[in-house]
Amino acid sequence: MGKEVDEVLVAMHKAQQFIGMKPLKTLSNHSALKPDMEKVFEKTDQHLEEIFSLS
Repeated sequence: MGKEVDEVLVAMHKAQQFIGMKPLKTLSNHSALKPDMEKVFEKTDQHLEEIFSLS
């Protein structure tokens, strides 16, 4: 079984932590064969709302 996105990027996350950055919630879209773009846009909008409190 494959790894989660954050597991693959652990070295980058540790380097960013070293310089004082804080982690944000991860968003990834990997539906390459039959992408449902409306769902992708909806997920992205929701993610940005949560991260930046845009409402």
